Amino acid sequence: MLFRSIEAPVASTKTPQRYADYLAGKYTLTANEIDQLGFRLAKEMGHTRIYPVDVEFPFDFEDVAKFADEHKQKPYVDGAFEAAKVEVGKIQEHVDHGTILETLRFLNDPEEVAKGHWFYMMLAQVGEGDQYPGAKLLGEWYQRNVEIYGNIRKIIDSPED
Repeated sequence: MLFRSIEAPVASTKTPQRYADYLAGKYTLTANEIDQLGFRLAKEMGHTRIYPVDVEFPFDFEDVAKFADEHKQKPYVDGAFEAAKVEVGKIQEHVDHGTILETLRFLNDPEEVAKGHWFYMMLAQVGEGDQYPGAKLLGEWYQRNVEIYGNIRKIIDSPED
């Protein structure tokens, strides 16, 4: 089961069809990470089928930024983006000068994962009174992750998975 789930929209029929065409030699991989990582790994592991599990996330950041501007909370947004800019630079450095495996190990290092969460935690502070645009954004992000987890759980078909 490992690596049969793909970060493509859960209702997508195109992605599994493209994978089947790829296996049949009728689809040329694009630069997309689904093709380059997902399809290649699934094929290497002998999987004949893949399962899209992604859930769309609206990421309504504009409401958070607008609220922050209007309520003198812009430092939360600015701080989050400054930290994110640094982290994206580190990721790009790995992409430019490392291997895919090294980059994935870096991205999944617990310290790096925590830094990714920190961005949302900074934004969660944007709010006042009974208005919580930052916390709402954070909640939606976590909800998306839990829904993806649910989609992955649904495709588990053996105790080894």
